[in-house]
Amino acid sequence: MTFRTTDILNLIRDHGKNLTYTSKGSATYDPTTGNNSPWFLESGVWALNGSWDDSVAYNYTPTITVKGYFYNYSVSDLTGSSIITGDRRLVLPLTDTSSVSIPAPKKGDTFAGEGDTVVVVSVQRIMSGSNPVCYICQVRE
Repeated sequence: MTFRTTDILNLIRDHGKNLTYTSKGSATYDPTTGNNSPWFLESGVWALNGSWDDSVAYNYTPTITVKGYFYNYSVSDLTGSSIITGDRRLVLPLTDTSSVSIPAPKKGDTFAGEGDTVVVVSVQRIMSGSNPVCYICQVRE
């Protein structure tokens, strides 16, 4: 499917649904602030608080409200291994519903809404020249 940048953003704005984005990841605990969040807001942009350490089990996952648009894969896209029946695409803007930049989705993150929760399988960052436009996630229930 071919889209212009404005087409993608209008599609999300006009037909997207509010979703709860839960980013699975690490967190660092700051005893001076009591903050155990892996993300913090800095000048309107979400930034990582501390370093990423996959060997540590953390007890905090941030949730963000974001507007996203789901659409199905075509039958010809199904591979039976990497793309299976029931997988969908989720188009996401670069910002949440408050116009704050979101962290890039990654494998294992979840989106909940419309009565179900989907898990991110893979992510593509869509660019227009050197400018990021949106994310297209392969998601699975």
